[in-house]
Amino acid sequence: MKLKYFKFILLAAFLINVNQVFAKGKEPRTCVPEKIVSGIDAWPFGCESEFPWKSIQGLWRVKDLGLEDMYFTFKVTQNSLSFKKIVQINQYSNIDCSLNSWGVGEINFKNTVVKSLMTTGETDFMMTLRSFSPEVLNEVKLGSHNNRAVTVMTLYPLGQPDREFAYKLQKVSSKPTFICYE
Repeated sequence: MKLKYFKFILLAAFLINVNQVFAKGKEPRTCVPEKIVSGIDAWPFGCESEFPWKSIQGLWRVKDLGLEDMYFTFKVTQNSLSFKKIVQINQYSNIDCSLNSWGVGEINFKNTVVKSLMTTGETDFMMTLRSFSPEVLNEVKLGSHNNRAVTVMTLYPLGQPDREFAYKLQKVSSKPTFICYE
């Protein structure tokens, strides 16, 4: 008789535990930003989605800078020593088609953020690439982005993170080449 009650209690405990696990999976995700960096829009850093390796490769544009548009090419390759994915990054001027800066980005341990040291040959700066899901952007009340993920880049001069500025990227082409139309 005691064995029968023990099996019943064990089964009940198991079912309660299973229900708690499934209930936790249904809880809405709550995003608490680590910081919000301004730019054209503000972005909830710390709430990034998994990095979009399949869609990042190509030609991207930053608009509305008050100056000229900036164009970036991102080419996904692999580090020959560590075999980790990396992103080769080039920035071009749309005024004279010149290569303005270049660098290589690596993913962080959470697989959410790519960081790159960029250089012009004279000046160095840090670039960070992030992607935000539409759900997170709606959750932190950053408005509609046509229900699509948004890729955001931040830049700041090396050693001056207080001068960090964020920019929304717009994909121009899936080909990682810049074609200049002078």
